[in-house]
Amino acid sequence: PRIDSDILDLLPQNNPVVHNFRSITRDFKSLDYLFVLIQTKNPAKHPIQGYEDYADIFAEQLKTTGMVEGVEYRLQDYMPLVDRLLPYTLLYLNKKDLNEVAAKFSDKGISRQVALDRLMLENPASLLIKEKIQYDPFNLFPVLQRHFLGKTRELKVDLSDGYYLSRAPHPQALLMIVRPVKPAQNIQFGKALMNKVAACETRARAEWKREGGNTSDLVVRYGGGYPIAQDDANLIKRDSLINTITSILLVMIIFVAAFRRKSALAYCWIPLMFGLLMTFGIAHLLGVTLNSVTAGSGAMLIGLGIDFSIVLYGRYIEERNRGVGVDESISSIMGNTGKGVAVGALTTAGTYGVMYFTHFPGMRQIGALTAVGIMFCLLGVFTLLPAMLYFHHVHKTRRGIDPTFHMHSFGVEKLGRAAYRFPRTTLAVALILTIILGVSATGLKLEDSVQNLRSPNNRGLKVTQDVYQIFGASLTYMMVAVRGKTPDDIVRKSQAVVNAVAPLHKKHDILFTDAVNTYLPPLSQQREVIRTLREDPEGRFSFQRIKTAFDAACEKQGFRTSYFSHYLGKLQEMVSPSGPVTYHMLEDSPLKAILDKFIVQKGPDHYRGVVYLYIPEAFKRWPPPGLISMVHEAVPGAKVVGINMLSRTLRTKIQSDALFAFVLGTILVVILILVDFRSIKAVLFALLPLAVGLIWLLGCLRLFDEPLNMMNIFVTTMIIGIGSDYGIHFVHRHMEKDGHDMPRVIQESGKPIVIAALTTIAGFGSMVFSSYPGLKSVGYVALLGTLSCMVATLTVLVALMTLLDRRKDRAQS
Repeated sequence: PRIDSDILDLLPQNNPVVHNFRSITRDFKSLDYLFVLIQTKNPAKHPIQGYEDYADIFAEQLKTTGMVEGVEYRLQDYMPLVDRLLPYTLLYLNKKDLNEVAAKFSDKGISRQVALDRLMLENPASLLIKEKIQYDPFNLFPVLQRHFLGKTRELKVDLSDGYYLSRAPHPQALLMIVRPVKPAQNIQFGKALMNKVAACETRARAEWKREGGNTSDLVVRYGGGYPIAQDDANLIKRDSLINTITSILLVMIIFVAAFRRKSALAYCWIPLMFGLLMTFGIAHLLGVTLNSVTAGSGAMLIGLGIDFSIVLYGRYIEERNRGVGVDESISSIMGNTGKGVAVGALTTAGTYGVMYFTHFPGMRQIGALTAVGIMFCLLGVFTLLPAMLYFHHVHKTRRGIDPTFHMHSFGVEKLGRAAYRFPRTTLAVALILTIILGVSATGLKLEDSVQNLRSPNNRGLKVTQDVYQIFGASLTYMMVAVRGKTPDDIVRKSQAVVNAVAPLHKKHDILFTDAVNTYLPPLSQQREVIRTLREDPEGRFSFQRIKTAFDAACEKQGFRTSYFSHYLGKLQEMVSPSGPVTYHMLEDSPLKAILDKFIVQKGPDHYRGVVYLYIPEAFKRWPPPGLISMVHEAVPGAKVVGINMLSRTLRTKIQSDALFAFVLGTILVVILILVDFRSIKAVLFALLPLAVGLIWLLGCLRLFDEPLNMMNIFVTTMIIGIGSDYGIHFVHRHMEKDGHDMPRVIQESGKPIVIAALTTIAGFGSMVFSSYPGLKSVGYVALLGTLSCMVATLTVLVALMTLLDRRKDRAQS
């Protein structure tokens, strides 16, 4: 099946919050970066600054792949941008920035800066310093970088060498931010990209080594959406394989230990394999995807589907050991026992099937896949097992072999015998335990974070977390999408959003904002700057005065003014701009790739823009108070999205969907059992172990500090189908003519129930080794729930039915 590692695909697709989040991230590829983290094993001997040339080689290799639209890792890359936009520089500034530039253009400021330039060149200077002085002799770059570095201006980087280096006391590292041309959720593109990146790294290492560079201490790691998605895809495949193989091995071990016959493996596994092959074959034909939820479906079906063979074969063994012939034994298992198995299969398939009516595609997929798989497994058992049992009997008879039958439940059935001997004590202990665990269950928490479902073993995720820790600034953000007929509409509305949230910025509820108006100022602001420059009564921006003062300072410091001729030509345009800079003027400039992150054209006279609001970690679970109302008041129709809003929406939706699935599953199970038994009393008996088991399950989860999440909360619905089977089988056996012989019922039904529960635990239990916390929690919940329902059947149900039988016997006598 096709691999889908996008966690957003597991969420309700028709929900407005989810839809807006996906739509905005798809338009602006906001979550899609490739972080390249370059580090050194021996910083004392080979400091990170020595690998700057390697970064240059690596960056050039990446640009040749045709799969990236930009590599951001040094200030030099902004020089062409600054040079191209130099004539429009002052149009980007506000009043405060203009005053700061005017001070640099004063006679005193010019003289002081040129003297400083001379001092810097007299010392050993890097090529970057020489270029910087030639292209920026007035040192305007510190003013301009606030407008052109975007979120990078907030990263804690050391720019002394011009590269994105980490600051002390963090580990030495160099950061490269790569912008690929397609989103990370495109698994095929991501796989090809990471292969290309690995090849580029190999070639860069080889070239660096030929130039005398040290490669033995060089460490290159990758983070961001692309390696995270690829690692997720690989982990999904690995988990699916490991979960299935582990389940098979554990179930086989239980089988061999329980039945002590090789033929028993065939009886159970051949029908099960038939069901699995049919299920996944049809899933493949229908295009069902394999994701972090459905990766455990194979293990689930093994644990569930094998129960049918166990119960039927266990009854067959007991009949044969009583001396009943093969024909009568097969008729017996396919009669009342078979009916109980069929009802149990329907209740289990039904409780999984109701998840198809939830809003979560991940739960719908696993519900439908497992429900269909259970029915195929049931079909395989009913068609293949009787024929296999009869064939094996004939085969043994022809060889003159008298078959022996064994069934061991590892002593667990002794719980049933103890409950039969001491029913009142058993019920008293069970009642106390139920009260204690019921009270404990009231403190159970619901974990609604989508990110917590991500595997902690994901290497890309670990590197991404390292990048955030080393380079400091929070990259947790919310997004505000606005629409307009023209690019200027987008710029104007983006500025309105930024102005609206300014009070939150002052309170530090928002760390900083990043919007298109940072790179393309509103026309009104530009016109105000042009008016200021043209009026300028004091001559603060007079080109002739600035040039005269600059020539004099250069002569005094021994500079040739021809060295700065290119800059001076741009300077004259800068202080006397002909008009405002527009979006269409920048479409063929180096700024185009940056503008595409903030504004896209959706159609004729239809543009969409986005404003990024970077928030503290304290607001990862919910938006800053008042943010949404402020944005909507300033720009009606704006869409506000973020992981925190997604979590808040999911919290409500998970609870309502889980309750809906639980209630619908319970109703369906009650109806099926009622149709089967046609007795409300029998229905209550069959469901009693389930009710007790659910209370024990929830209480144990609270004691083990295992919260409910958007995946395992639905397992409570699954437990209804799994746990009710045990009560159904037991009550069915009790309703037969000899069913009041409780020790015999425990012997004939208790043992198969124990083995079935153990194999279910083995099937689901393998998921506790999953890389995904959500899937791992599903394993824990299924394990505890199955174990609780089994124990409740062998204790509470046995004790209660024993007391009722004795009371009935006394009444009759």
